[in-house]
Amino acid sequence: MPENIFKFSFNIYVNIEYESSNPIESDSKYEYNDGGFQIRKNRPKFIHKDSDEEEDTFVKNYGNPLFTIHKQWMTIVVEKKEDKVSLKFFTGNKTRHAGCVWFKTEKNLFFITVNTKTGDVYNGSLIRFESKKKFKKLLRKNKFSEDPISWIKSAIKNYMIGIKIENQYDIVINALTAFISEIDNVKVFNDLDFSQRLFKFYLTKKKIKYPNNFHVHMKYWDKLFSKKILKKNDYRLVDSYMDYHDISGKKIKKALHHCDRLNLSLYTVALNIFGPDWVNQDENLILKCLNYYSDNLPYFINLEIINYASNEEMKRVFELFKQVYVQETMDGHVFYDHISLYIELKKYGEDVKWLSYKSNDDFRKEHLDWTEKLQFYKNGKYVRVYPKYLYDLLKPIKIGIDTYHPILLDTSELYTMESSMQSNCVKTYTGRAGSIIISLRKNSIESDERATVEYYIKQTIDNKHVQIKRVQFLGKYNQKLPVEWDEPLFNLDEQMLYYVNDKRFDTVKLRKECVNGALLNSDSDWNEDGILKWTYKEIVNN
Repeated sequence: MPENIFKFSFNIYVNIEYESSNPIESDSKYEYNDGGFQIRKNRPKFIHKDSDEEEDTFVKNYGNPLFTIHKQWMTIVVEKKEDKVSLKFFTGNKTRHAGCVWFKTEKNLFFITVNTKTGDVYNGSLIRFESKKKFKKLLRKNKFSEDPISWIKSAIKNYMIGIKIENQYDIVINALTAFISEIDNVKVFNDLDFSQRLFKFYLTKKKIKYPNNFHVHMKYWDKLFSKKILKKNDYRLVDSYMDYHDISGKKIKKALHHCDRLNLSLYTVALNIFGPDWVNQDENLILKCLNYYSDNLPYFINLEIINYASNEEMKRVFELFKQVYVQETMDGHVFYDHISLYIELKKYGEDVKWLSYKSNDDFRKEHLDWTEKLQFYKNGKYVRVYPKYLYDLLKPIKIGIDTYHPILLDTSELYTMESSMQSNCVKTYTGRAGSIIISLRKNSIESDERATVEYYIKQTIDNKHVQIKRVQFLGKYNQKLPVEWDEPLFNLDEQMLYYVNDKRFDTVKLRKECVNGALLNSDSDWNEDGILKWTYKEIVNN
């Protein structure tokens, strides 16, 4: 028999009593739907008499056809049996409607079980396990990337929402405390949470040599590591990680022992652009790359610069890269825009030189100079055609005594004016199909106190939804905006979310009048990666 370590149960009862008769003139159809139960309409109409939530009423009228009775329950139990400790979460309900003799029943189970001898962790669920035909089962082993502790914690908390249970948080914490403490028997936690304690127990049982920041590897564990790689590296966690990704070096190894995240993508970008000789000599840069948030990386990272820039130019690019990710004194999107401008001008045959190496007036002057040069090669009048309802959605935003006016840029003239006013390169964005530029202006549509905001739309992998994200939001000279702009920007985000979620959603179209008078038109559509592209791709090059 399992040893019971912790147990909490909670039951809800709903009992609805009906009269034993009804008026003869009453409609013969069953109409009452109190309590939210689905009622068959081919039964006589029952007249509501009384209702309560008492267990005694439920038991007493279990078979009474003049009662609709409903029981809903949940049980959390932590138990131990030999070398296995389990946290199980049971939910269920049973309902019998008035006039019925049968019950509708549903039972579910969510569990996490740890083999304390081997360290293996199993988690899964049995949904509707009372039915042999409709039940669904799920079983995972050592799936730390999906955090089994957080998974079952969320299942419990989500079920408790709307149920009248006091101290819900304490109940969940007490159950998890009993579960983990029975597994690792640790008294001093060193600020580790439940998930980290479980992962540490697993690593210890598997005799894996781990660093103090072992928990950063948890979300990648089952996706990356194999017993073969671990054995090859004498079961050293960091060495195995480096072997798997084919990276080497004393400083990267040291950084992997101290990092708080594992943003290897940014570190890889740095290696691909600047090479290991430059990157791996700067331990602070490596650590900053690893700790950087992946979702803050710009969408457009052009690595072609290594094909055009000289060694001296690359040194200046490297200094600016460090200003973005080490000193954090420069916006990453502006930096990558500068790279794109440089590459495009080189492709047109323009002999530009990258001279700036600091985020200062020299950089801004170089940025605007390149913008002007590139615009010369892209002469022509552009009109971006958006659905009419988008213009209707963009309403003035009232924050206190101030009003912010969102202006959708849809012509090359508006892009050029915004670029001139803000001293930025937004006028080169006219041909970017996936980018939507909003000029958010304070207290007047002609105000020079404004933010240039870029939204980027992309299709999900399943091709069913469109995502929108605010990727740039800067003031004049590409300066960061003060906090007072946060609230109007959040309001603008909501308006733009309505745009992509509306059933009338359509992608942008582009119309261009060339210098020679020719008219070009293009629709836009998603490519296989969910990126929005012009169907007539030459329209931005002619």
